[in-house]
Amino acid sequence: MKTIAIILLTILVVPFTNAQEKQFQKSCSKNSVEAYDKFIKKYPTSVYTEEAEFKKANLLNSPNAYEKFIKKYPSGKNTDLARNSWCTLEYQEIENSESIDLFKSYLEDFSDCNYFINIAKRKLVKLEFNKAKEINTIDAYNDFRRDYPDSEFDNMVEINIQKLELEFAKNENTVLAFTNFNTKYPNSTYYSEVMRQIEKIEVESAINSSSIDTVTKYYKKYPNNTEMIVLMRNTEGPDFYHAKITNTVNAYEVFLLKFPDGYYKKEANEAIERMEFEQIGNSLSIEDYEIFLKKHPKGMYKDQAERSIRDLEMWDETIEEDWHSDYKDYIKKFPAGFHVKEATERLRWLQSHEAEYSVDYPKAIKGGGSPYSNVSSPFFKWKVTFSEKGGQIGYRIKGLGWYYDKDGEAWGNSSLSGTSTGELVVKPGGSDSFDTWFSGSKFVGGYISFYFSGEDAGGHPITVDVKIDCK
Repeated sequence: MKTIAIILLTILVVPFTNAQEKQFQKSCSKNSVEAYDKFIKKYPTSVYTEEAEFKKANLLNSPNAYEKFIKKYPSGKNTDLARNSWCTLEYQEIENSESIDLFKSYLEDFSDCNYFINIAKRKLVKLEFNKAKEINTIDAYNDFRRDYPDSEFDNMVEINIQKLELEFAKNENTVLAFTNFNTKYPNSTYYSEVMRQIEKIEVESAINSSSIDTVTKYYKKYPNNTEMIVLMRNTEGPDFYHAKITNTVNAYEVFLLKFPDGYYKKEANEAIERMEFEQIGNSLSIEDYEIFLKKHPKGMYKDQAERSIRDLEMWDETIEEDWHSDYKDYIKKFPAGFHVKEATERLRWLQSHEAEYSVDYPKAIKGGGSPYSNVSSPFFKWKVTFSEKGGQIGYRIKGLGWYYDKDGEAWGNSSLSGTSTGELVVKPGGSDSFDTWFSGSKFVGGYISFYFSGEDAGGHPITVDVKIDCK
């Protein structure tokens, strides 16, 4: 009996469900509020009733319709869609509003609407910023920045605060007020403007001052300020005029003591430098130029003074050597030098005279006992002496040669290595010698052969062959 009852119930429900579906489809085809109302009234608990309610809400498309639907079906399959539609309609209603309260309420009521919540937040921040601008006080801007940190209006808020602070500084119109502003806002766009205001106040202070120190102080601080230039020129003008009329180093130095950083400072220093360089004239004292450069290390005559020092130093070296090539080098480097005439005359004289040289050496030497405990015998010692007899021109000469054994073989690393005497310098009327020694029985019966070559101070060549037999 139980089975038969279930079968009968199923037979009765299926036709009933099919009838609801047909009525719902009929309502959908009409798609009107009336059609859906009729279906809902007839089938209040149908599986299609929620869908009919949602379609009806869509047709009504009002916040109230969606709100009622959500209250009736808080967990329905269309609840999220209804919620989104409600959010959209509510935002559209306040979209063009300028009411801060409306946007705050919307953000509170629809915090789950991701898309419009961000748009509403931006609009609220803009409205709040406009409100702060309208109030236009530092407190209003600081309140806005506290409530909406890192907003897109941060930069504008900062600029407006600085603008208000600058107005306060301008109203106070003191150096301290403007200095405090720049200290507080070192990177402000108004920094240059503030510096100009400070300059204006300080220049006015200088103009109204009767103190030379004050005028000089602000001229030094603002050397390009037209008013300060005029003021400084007028202040120091009479003193500078007196220095120019007097036209002495002392007069200009007295002026600079009074106005060490004045408008005419450069002109006064140049006048002093010019007169002191003229005082040196064509001095042949290196010390004079060194003293001058120490006083004027970057002056307009710096290059000339340094060149004069190099000229005199090279001349001292040239006459010390007294050699034809050194005179040529001096003339080439300093064609207008202090001593170019003397150099030319001395070079000409040297070139027209020759050294009177002579050479003295033994024709043969005999090996003897060695004076050194670690040197073998026979021990050979030899010496060659060059002299200058004329007493006017010296010369330089050096020798290169070899020691030969009794078989005529050169002794050393090779026959080309040889032994050098080094340079001998013979002063006019003087002499210079080369002496050395060697040992060994292999040299008995051999000889020493050296070739000396050089030139005198005038550039004339000198050659000497030396041969000494070893016995």
